[in-house]
Amino acid sequence: MSRRPITKYPFLKHFSGEKQPPLNEAELDWLAQTMGNIQANMEEGMSLSMADGFFTALAIGPVDVPPDEWLSWVLAEELDLAHEQEVQRLLSLLMRHYHRVRYVMRQAQPLEFEPVFLYQLESEQPWVADWCHGFVAGVNICHDAWQAVMPQSVEVTTLELIVGMSTLLPPDIDPNLYVEANDETDPAALMIAQQMRAKAQEALELYRQQFDPNAQWETLLEVCVMQLRDQLQHPKTGEVNCPCGSGRAFTECCGNSDRKLH
Repeated sequence: MSRRPITKYPFLKHFSGEKQPPLNEAELDWLAQTMGNIQANMEEGMSLSMADGFFTALAIGPVDVPPDEWLSWVLAEELDLAHEQEVQRLLSLLMRHYHRVRYVMRQAQPLEFEPVFLYQLESEQPWVADWCHGFVAGVNICHDAWQAVMPQSVEVTTLELIVGMSTLLPPDIDPNLYVEANDETDPAALMIAQQMRAKAQEALELYRQQFDPNAQWETLLEVCVMQLRDQLQHPKTGEVNCPCGSGRAFTECCGNSDRKLH
């Protein structure tokens, strides 16, 4: 078994998956399993859920980041797979999924937010933290560009809520039994994480009080991502159209008191 540098696959520069169909369940399962194995064996790379969040941030971000700049963030610097065909399939499916996310977030009408979440085996609730980790990484890869186009406090707060959700515990862990004092994280960083998590908890509770008492984390995440997409892809002045593609103003559609997710 030999390692292959992922930068030595020139077909990636010419790959365009925008007109290709989305991955089917079998392809998604294979991709998730393969990426999970790379994570476990090489202690590098992202899960499929994390990569999906990463791709979403790239899709709505203010600048284009070419694959040869982001690929090593998603996978290990070198792939340790048994067969060349396996490497080719991995990269091909990953690029197809990247272009699918890009197409959905930029062009699909009406827009349908379709995140790939991790689910705990014993819980029906998705763990949004892994996806949010990837989204934050997608912001950080071009941090200066994001900072330049997000001067308004409401935009920063929305992004901070996604950061806060990236600190959430898996849904099958009882927070009352989780002892953060045993965490090896730097105390200052841990305190910041606790503050961001508390801010996200408050935002979800406020959303439940104002809109939907049964709303879960994935609902708040969709609101945050759609607001960021709307703010980044529309002019800052005047009323903006709703990112769902309805053609109506955001405050009269998904942003009103009768908001329904599309």
